Amino acid sequence: DELLKWHAEEIEKTRAAVFEIASKLPVPEKASTMREVNAILNKYAGAYDTPEEMFRRMDGYLKRAQAAAREYVWFPEEVCRLEKVPYPIRESFPWGGYSDGDGRLRPITGKVFLNNINFRAVTDGWMKMQAIHESYPGHHIQYVRNVTDTLPETLKLGAKHIPLIEGVAHRSEHVFEFVFEEDPFYPLFVAYRRHHTAV
Repeated sequence: DELLKWHAEEIEKTRAAVFEIASKLPVPEKASTMREVNAILNKYAGAYDTPEEMFRRMDGYLKRAQAAAREYVWFPEEVCRLEKVPYPIRESFPWGGYSDGDGRLRPITGKVFLNNINFRAVTDGWMKMQAIHESYPGHHIQYVRNVTDTLPETLKLGAKHIPLIEGVAHRSEHVFEFVFEEDPFYPLFVAYRRHHTAV
């Protein structure tokens, strides 16, 4: 009962945050439903016209997120390659994701990927979020630090590993909103995604 109560409260809290942010946007549209919020996001911060433009923008977002993360988190020389979604998993990762590499190689290298087949569904907000969640300071830096740091194995594997890595990556989406401070729609996207993950 306590867990269910917390979950219901979380849904209401995240929903209220979405509408509060949406009400402050400098746009004529008003949102009273999640469908209307989605329409605003798609209109003002939607997908790009070509996969090439999507990758060009994402490259810039990754560079900005990397520079910001270096101000707050130590990490050694590393590479986070931007690639197309691997063909066998293109249906399982409709927007994109992250894949680590061989921790024995230097520089430590990981891959963030975008779904170039489904590019019309990969919005600007999604790419900005992915630059943080999947890369800097999210999963890529977690992988880099997992390779370089002396950590107890219980933090690297198993049931304790997943809540830690996803929790940090999700929290980073909000904490690192400042990376894209010129974009008034990015905080709405982050809140919208937070509500989506709560539901």
